[in-house]
Amino acid sequence: MHAMIVDHDATRLERSQIAFLEAGIHVTGSGSHAVAETCLKRAVVDVLVLDDDCGPERIAALTALAQRRNPRLVTLMLARDVGEAADLYSDAVTSLHCVLDGRVSPRMVARMAQASLAGRAACKMTPVRADAAPKPAQEVPLPVFSTTRRKPVMPTEVAMHA
Repeated sequence: MHAMIVDHDATRLERSQIAFLEAGIHVTGSGSHAVAETCLKRAVVDVLVLDDDCGPERIAALTALAQRRNPRLVTLMLARDVGEAADLYSDAVTSLHCVLDGRVSPRMVARMAQASLAGRAACKMTPVRADAAPKPAQEVPLPVFSTTRRKPVMPTEVAMHA
C-alpha cells in the first residue's frame, strides 16, 4: 500500500506521514502541488489524501492523474467545512471515499484510509426490502466526517474499535 498526502499545513502533513507509517502504509507527502503532480506521474498510489486548500482545479487535476494510474484509488479529503466539501466534490471526484474535518487526528485519517482500502472491494450495498419496518427516530451523535459512499462512522463506534 502506498499513500500520497498533499497538505499545505506542514505540521499536519508531518504528523499524518508518521501516522500512516505507524499504520503500515508507505507514504509520500508534500505541501507543493508541483511535487505531488510529479510524484503521481511516476508512481501508483492506493490512497490520496488532499487538503481542500488545494483548490477545486488542482484537486480535480491531481485526482484525475492518480485515478488514471490506479482506477481503484481511494481519495480522502481534509476540509474546514465538511458538508460544503462533500457537496462540491462527491460527484466530481469518483474515488472520494470520505471528507474529514481538517482538525481530526492524523491517526484517524490513517485508520479511515485502511478501512477504505479494506472495504473498497468488499463493500456492497444491501438492498432495503420494501416491507421492512422503519426504525424509530432516536437522537444520535453527529458523525466525525461525511462519507460519500458509505454510512458515516459515529464517534462512539470509533471509540469501541480503538
